[in-house]
Amino acid sequence: MTYLCNHKDFDELLHLDTQFIANYLVQKISNVTKKIDLSNTFKINNYKINPDAVIISPILEPIPKRQYNLLESNWNDYGYYTEFKEQDDTKKKWYELQSINIGYLNQTEGYHTINELSKIYSLYEKVLIISKPLPKEFYSFWKIPKTLDKDGIYKMYYFNHIFLLSILNNYLSWEMFKQNILTPLGVGVTEKKQDNVFRLSLFRGYNINRLQEMFELFTESFLSLFQLGGVDIYDIKYLSYNYFQYQSKREELKERSIRKQFLYEYLIQKKLEKNKEKYSDLKIQSHFWIPGFRLDSFSEKIDFMDDYIKLWKIDFETVANEYIYGEM
Repeated sequence: MTYLCNHKDFDELLHLDTQFIANYLVQKISNVTKKIDLSNTFKINNYKINPDAVIISPILEPIPKRQYNLLESNWNDYGYYTEFKEQDDTKKKWYELQSINIGYLNQTEGYHTINELSKIYSLYEKVLIISKPLPKEFYSFWKIPKTLDKDGIYKMYYFNHIFLLSILNNYLSWEMFKQNILTPLGVGVTEKKQDNVFRLSLFRGYNINRLQEMFELFTESFLSLFQLGGVDIYDIKYLSYNYFQYQSKREELKERSIRKQFLYEYLIQKKLEKNKEKYSDLKIQSHFWIPGFRLDSFSEKIDFMDDYIKLWKIDFETVANEYIYGEM
C-alpha cells in the first residue's frame, strides 16, 4: 500500500485499505479530492467489504521530461497578445515556425501572455524555455494535424491544449466538450457571445461548426494512439503461486477471493453508471498481487483465468524497502 501511495497521484487513489499505511500518508491522501468518489460504495446489506486498493489509471502514462523554446510574437488579435513561435533546430524563416497561442482567464488587452509565463519559466535571450507543463490556469490552441503522433500529444500536454484537456477529463463527446470546456470560457456557444481572449484570439477565425469538426477528428485520432484509462482493483494475496495452480484449491479460491472480486466490480460499475457520460465506459479490471522474490522488475505477470483477473508476482524486496522508506 505504501508503494502505491508513493507512486500514484493521490487523486487517482480512489480507495485504500489504510490499516497498514502510515498516519501521515493517510492524512495527506484523505485531504485530496478524488477523481471518482467511491465513499459508501463497498457496502451491501449494511455490511462493509474492503478491497486493498482501487485506482483509476491515467489516459497518459508519465511523460518523459521535455523542453520547448518559444519566441514572443507581436501579432495583435483585437488587442490580445497570445501568439508564440516555437523555435526548433531547423533554420526556418519566422513565418514558417509553428504558431502556438496561449491565454489565461481574465487576460486583459495589450498584455502579452509572455509577461505572466516569464514569472514561471526562464527567459534567456528572448527565448522562453518551457521545461515543465503549463499551470492549469493557462490554455493553448493551435490547429492539430490530421496525422497525430505521440510527440505531438506530449506537446499538447505540456501546453494544456484545450482539446487534450477535454480528453484527459473524460469529456469525449462534442456536447461534453462544449458544455464543460468551451462554455465556461465564453467561447461563442451561447446567444450572447463574450469578447474575451479565447474567442477573439485563441479561436479567432474558427466558428463553432469548424471547432466541432476539428475536435471530433482529434478525438478519433487520439483514441487510435491511446486507450482510455480504467479502474483497477488490487487485492494482495499472501499465497504462493502454486496455490493458484492446484485443482484442489479451485473451490476454496472461488469462495475466498474470486467471488469477492466480482462483487467489487459490480459495486464500482453501479457507481460509475451514476456518472453516465463521463465515466460509465471505463473498463474495470481486477488484479491479484502475490509475493515474488529476485524478480528482474517490480512485477511479473502470470497466466491466470485468461486474464479476467490478472495475477502478478510483486518483488518483495522492492516493496519492503518502500515500506521502510515510507515510515521514515
